[in-house]
Amino acid sequence: MDEKDLVEKAKVGDEHAFMELVRIHKDTIFRLALRILNDRDEAEDAAQEAFIKAYQSIGSFRSEALFRTWLYRITINVVRNIRKARRKMVPLEDVIAHKDDPLVLIQSREEQKELEGVIAQLPFRQKTAVVLRIQQGLSFKDVAVSMGCTTGGARSHYFQGIQNLRRYLKKQ
Repeated sequence: MDEKDLVEKAKVGDEHAFMELVRIHKDTIFRLALRILNDRDEAEDAAQEAFIKAYQSIGSFRSEALFRTWLYRITINVVRNIRKARRKMVPLEDVIAHKDDPLVLIQSREEQKELEGVIAQLPFRQKTAVVLRIQQGLSFKDVAVSMGCTTGGARSHYFQGIQNLRRYLKKQ
């Protein structure tokens, strides 16, 4: 059964179909949350909350978009809420840390950690666009759907983030 069939079954209340969608996407959603939050426990909570919200609102999912991009958008909103709550408690310092990061060819781990630190300092929308585009491999159209903005807006956030990264790397 393909994903579209699973979505259609889940929309009419088939819990097994929804659980199969969770199985298909759970690792990707967790990694997305982890890259932005840089906290394993918070990422697990965010992924779980995203799937709960998706389950609660699957009936309103319009099949014009990919289920994956709709789920990314829910996850980003959940992550945003967690970051807001975290900001109220402690100073925020996000670091996107992932060993398989194809963002830039970096020769040393120290340089990679430095770059991850710079990515962590990007404004939320720039960081989100960079993570979705490069680390998740989404097209600009899918980035836009996930972020809830236009394709031009997604491109703009992405390229601003890349420019900020280049500026920092030139200083080094």
